[in-house]
Amino acid sequence: MKTYVIVSALLLGATFTDGSAQSASTNRVPRTVKTAFTNTYATARQVKWDREGKDWEVSFTLNGEKKSALFNPDGQQIELETEISVAKLPQSVRSYMDGQKKPIAEAAEITDAMGKRYYEAESGGKDYLFTAEGKPVKKIGQ
Repeated sequence: MKTYVIVSALLLGATFTDGSAQSASTNRVPRTVKTAFTNTYATARQVKWDREGKDWEVSFTLNGEKKSALFNPDGQQIELETEISVAKLPQSVRSYMDGQKKPIAEAAEITDAMGKRYYEAESGGKDYLFTAEGKPVKKIGQ
């Protein structure tokens, strides 16, 4: 059940957004969320906040890497997404994506709150989520 909840959060959260993300000024972000972010990523730069449903997504640069983290309103981190080069995707992900009409535009490694790793590949405006082993994750309801 925990796996289902975590994968559901990934699929419904930052990885498969419906365009409903809303930019938010820092003063609208709950103190608990800002504090959790600052305590975890004290040296982050280029910080930008967005609202993802009831959760908060923060995009930032840390040690030269582009990242985004998703926090719930209580300040608990749900996931961390790190931009990676397409070459760093597992071969099985790249092979799967070769079957898509458009090339991979962006790639990321995602780690959820339980430490489980996923890969994300964006192609043709769609996000595809894969397990750490490179197997496609099906959308809920399919």
